[in-house]
Amino acid sequence: MQYRKGIIALCLAAFSAGSQAVTVFVEDNVNPSGVSVGITTSGHIMTGARSDQRFTVDPDGPGGAGIITFNANVWTGIYNFGSTDSSTGRRDFLCVELTANAHNGSYSRFHNWGLMGFFANEMANIRTMSASDQKNYGTALQLAAWELVYDVYLPGVPLTLAQYQAMTNLGSGNFVYNHATSGNGAWILGQAQTYLAMAWTNQSSYWYYRSPSDQNPNGANYQDYISRASIPGPAAMLPFVAGLLGLKRRARR
Repeated sequence: MQYRKGIIALCLAAFSAGSQAVTVFVEDNVNPSGVSVGITTSGHIMTGARSDQRFTVDPDGPGGAGIITFNANVWTGIYNFGSTDSSTGRRDFLCVELTANAHNGSYSRFHNWGLMGFFANEMANIRTMSASDQKNYGTALQLAAWELVYDVYLPGVPLTLAQYQAMTNLGSGNFVYNHATSGNGAWILGQAQTYLAMAWTNQSSYWYYRSPSDQNPNGANYQDYISRASIPGPAAMLPFVAGLLGLKRRARR
């Protein structure tokens, strides 16, 4: 993961010599080594997404390769993929790379904490909604995640709320939402901005899935994803609790 001129970029090749390695987005990796996970992107279920959205992105920022325009026909929202780290065999994901293709195969999973954690956790709330609401709220959530990827800078110091608010505007910057052809683009835009505002005070843990180092035939790395970090159930916590009780008993002696 590298950045160029302070702009966060995922799965992009060749940066200037002044670039330096940084962790994903603004937050630190909790686990420095990734866990290998298999993801199957073919046959995915897109109940929480729309395909009529329009937006532009400048993945390299000012001075980069230029603006890429997406005029609909791009699934925007929650992806439901096959995953080997889920007890059900499937998991909900958000895409964090617009300029690369999906990939079936092995990914490296990292446990992270930060702004993206809110988006990862919000997917579970959206899945409780009606089918039509899942499409609209899921689309807004994905747009907000892309805005965070392409327009939140790394100024060298922790972001202030004022800096964050100035960077997260879907109407300008490196990622621009051009509204949908379905007629409800204004509502989706407003909800995406609401999600961005909520993320600041609801940072949380999440899983980040880094694509394999090999490349697709077009020469670009594959897409990266985020998902909700699994929380151990009560049974899994019993040995830990028992250990704490044992330490307490020994301390009393």
